[in-house]
Amino acid sequence: MESLGRVLRRISAVQSTGPRLTRPAASSLGTEERCPRCGGQGWLRTDAPLGDAFFGKLVECPCSIPARANRDWFAPLRSAHLARGNQEALAAAEAMAKAPSGWLVLHGPIGTGKTALAQAIESTIWGRERIVTPVTQLLGQWQAHVADDDFQAWFQFQCEAKFMTLDNLGRERQTPWRLDRLGACLDCRYVRHLPTVITTEYDVDQLARRLGDRPGDGDAIADRVFSTETDLVVVATLKGASFRTGRTW
Repeated sequence: MESLGRVLRRISAVQSTGPRLTRPAASSLGTEERCPRCGGQGWLRTDAPLGDAFFGKLVECPCSIPARANRDWFAPLRSAHLARGNQEALAAAEAMAKAPSGWLVLHGPIGTGKTALAQAIESTIWGRERIVTPVTQLLGQWQAHVADDDFQAWFQFQCEAKFMTLDNLGRERQTPWRLDRLGACLDCRYVRHLPTVITTEYDVDQLARRLGDRPGDGDAIADRVFSTETDLVVVATLKGASFRTGRTW
């Protein structure tokens, strides 16, 4: 006679209409080492913030794909940043990559390597090369799907991602709707202490002005991004001329 457990597993297999999910062995991902994207499940829905959206399907999380052996994603950046005196920013970025926690704000003039450090963080986490999504593109994706019946649930799912990078904050063209969504996303991540990397070329006053046409519109967001009085947020300022043009701003 079949055991009850075997019967239940067989019924579950028959009822399942989704793809087989390959998960990493339990011993390979401890509590402290679980992927910040999938939480150690080994798979993701493609309506997660992956950059390319094919909603409603399941894909294998990059953490379950063997990582490139001994790949140091910071290696091409390290010597240049050390020479510029950016040791603290480099150390903060590498710490975030190894153990995602809190918020890291990479702040500095145009061309000083903020996005490159953010990409190195994501690539280390994923175990494969990643291209970070600019805030303006993320807001465009949200606005393109605002009429969808499940938009609010999808938006909340994105805001609660285990890890998120917001690149070039302040460059985007704002509308009241976009500013509201951006603020809601940041509030969600701040309250839940979700690991987040933000890059911006603006200081707190400049960012506040960039985020709103009317006085005060962007103050709350800028204040949250630069709220270094808490242990949650670390602001690392990058120095030096532009890597692309050599110009000093």
